[in-house]
Amino acid sequence: MAKLLTSAEELTRILDEAGEKLVILDFFATWCAPCKIMAPVLDEMAPDDAALVILKVDINQLEELAEEYGISAMPTFVFLRNKKILGTYVGANVTKFKETIELYKAGAMAKGK
Repeated sequence: MAKLLTSAEELTRILDEAGEKLVILDFFATWCAPCKIMAPVLDEMAPDDAALVILKVDINQLEELAEEYGISAMPTFVFLRNKKILGTYVGANVTKFKETIELYKAGAMAKGK
């Protein structure tokens, strides 16, 4: 399962530990229908791929993180590596979301990571 963050400090610690892994921040709200569509997709992926770190950020619980990352729609996924933002994806199109992940993973592989 994707890990639900409880604080900004926890995010900082996990990003430090993740290093070269692709980190996906899932900014969601419990009342958001598209977020509910994407939740099982993320939970499915999380244990299957050691190259990914998937973190869930409830925008109502961690408003400061949502603000810091400029979140204005849900679900928004932020992709990071080495604490740097690679890009974002907004929406609940499962196919396009998975394609986006593969692009970021392929980019790392092309660089020998």
